[in-house]
Amino acid sequence: MVMSEIVKLLKSAKKVLIVTHVSPDGDGIGSTLALLHGLNQLGIEGHVVIDDEVPEGFAFLPQSGKILRYPHEMDGYYDVAVAIDCSDEERMGNVKELYMRLPVKINIDHHISNTMYADYNVVDSNAGASAELVYQLLKLLGVEFDSDISTCLYCSLATDTGRFMYSNTTSITHEIAGDLLNNGADLRKIAEEIFEKKTLNQVLLIGKAISTLNVVEDGTIAYITVTKAMLDECGARPGDTEGLVYYPKSIDGVEIGLLFKEEDDRIKVSFRSKKVDVSKIAAIFGGGGHVLASGCFLEMPMSEAVEKVVQACARAVKDVH
Repeated sequence: MVMSEIVKLLKSAKKVLIVTHVSPDGDGIGSTLALLHGLNQLGIEGHVVIDDEVPEGFAFLPQSGKILRYPHEMDGYYDVAVAIDCSDEERMGNVKELYMRLPVKINIDHHISNTMYADYNVVDSNAGASAELVYQLLKLLGVEFDSDISTCLYCSLATDTGRFMYSNTTSITHEIAGDLLNNGADLRKIAEEIFEKKTLNQVLLIGKAISTLNVVEDGTIAYITVTKAMLDECGARPGDTEGLVYYPKSIDGVEIGLLFKEEDDRIKVSFRSKKVDVSKIAAIFGGGGHVLASGCFLEMPMSEAVEKVVQACARAVKDVH
């Protein structure tokens, strides 16, 4: 019912604002670009606006160069605002101010912690990625799935499901992926750009990050830390930390892997788990996400953030056992 109402709203719109979260990932970028392609195909103007830089690894996606960095001089008025992959409005960063004042707000997401902040909410925590919901929307809009749309959505699925290996991968995920491949998704390009290519700076950062590895609580919790100084020393960008959290998680016997990343005035914490519900731990600190993959931000020194989060994780691991 909600999806059909959204279809009517989009088809009658003249200009649509499309946003995703700060520290954008493959699902956020691929899904927003796919929707942009679809709207353009229907003769509807749209802008993808993000309050952050787009990681270099996603620059190969069709029309990624059209993504606007907020703040930006907006050209006129938007009829409809669509947020994709944002569990709450704060995840949009400063774009939230623009999004929240528009007359029609749509929220498309797959996070279990979603706060249902929009006028129209399409939230399914069973979906492997927000891209699955965007796929359904584009089908209802009657969009022709060309190579560009299919490549963007396949990139979203492949990244958010960990190459279809995470527990959020379902038979529906595979059915959609198959349809996207049949419609021209560039699997080879996605594999090369996202999973096989790393800059020298990224490799140097991996080495420095792993050198900070700590394994605690009888080998059940492992974490690494990344400071701004480390990024500078390696010539790396903030987005180059993507995927680092899987190194501590991959250690045999570890239940929860953590990445603590120093930002301007806060610490970003990424949680990855094998079976412990880390969304509940992240929620303690004002964050959220998925059962096995969540995050939060802490405004405190690195050492204090590590201590508090590790203690909370230790309690959660003991409760499971």
